[in-house]
Amino acid sequence: MATTAAPAPSTYAPALQTARARLESWLEAERDQLPLWLPVGLGAGIAAWFVLPDPIAWQAAFFGALAVALCALAITRGGRAGVVVAIGGTAFAAGLALVWLRAEMAAAPVLTRPTIARLTARVEAVNTLPARDLVRLRLGDLRWLGRAPAPAPIHVRVNVPDKDVPEGLLPGATIRLRVRLMPPPPPAGCSRRL
Repeated sequence: MATTAAPAPSTYAPALQTARARLESWLEAERDQLPLWLPVGLGAGIAAWFVLPDPIAWQAAFFGALAVALCALAITRGGRAGVVVAIGGTAFAAGLALVWLRAEMAAAPVLTRPTIARLTARVEAVNTLPARDLVRLRLGDLRWLGRAPAPAPIHVRVNVPDKDVPEGLLPGATIRLRVRLMPPPPPAGCSRRL
């Protein structure tokens, strides 16, 4: 009589169960410290925004973190590990989204090339630079006389020689002038253009 031998028991499944049980017991023991990792997740998302080169990489990191969070929730079996990974992924995505949103809110139009223009503006600040015989004016409420540069800045700084500054010029005054506007220089030490 021929008999068939039973297949050898798998050692993979019990090892996986043991590792999962150890992880869950460790997370249970550390449950009071787990919320302290939220700022780490947010900070990692913020740091990723500064490290990654462009908006395509930011989107990939954002959606990747959300995908990891959703997958962790989908495969969790009532344990703490899946929830921890999901919250970590969501915190990472939230940090990246927060810094991206802040950058978009602070963004302003920037000149792309040198431009000569005529404008009327309100003086917001007057700073004298005696070492250079200049007065630096910060101008706002710009009204372009003629064709405005594209994109038109909201504020400009203008250097005026001391001899050409009208007497009694104070913040709040409205002036009309012809200016040569230059795009801002790149950040010091920055080798790539963002």
